[in-house]
Amino acid sequence: MCSLVPERVLYKSQESVSPYKGHDLLLKKAKSTGKDYVKHRRIVPTKPLEILEMDIKYIWIKQSRKYAYVLTIIDTFTRYVLCYSVGYSMRTTQVKAAWEFIIATYFQGTLKPDVQLPG
Repeated sequence: MCSLVPERVLYKSQESVSPYKGHDLLLKKAKSTGKDYVKHRRIVPTKPLEILEMDIKYIWIKQSRKYAYVLTIIDTFTRYVLCYSVGYSMRTTQVKAAWEFIIATYFQGTLKPDVQLPG
């Protein structure tokens, strides 16, 4: 008789018979120290355009079988996306152009705010 399920597969009902439990091969759960370190690192903006965040994400595009990159620059106070760029590559020149666009649009007032970078 041929079995399609490997012998080493463990199901939730078989967790108690795991070969790793009796030999201390599994890591034990980390204990909480009860201290809150994040409260000292949290930065809270008090007005728009005080703190900006930049993020680069990549997404697998199935049709073209490649990754596409999305660059976003967000105002942390309003959570408004100030600039974004999408492409199959993300180069330093694109990041530099995005920051120059932000500076020119929101800090020098030379461009219209609704103009987007070419992606």
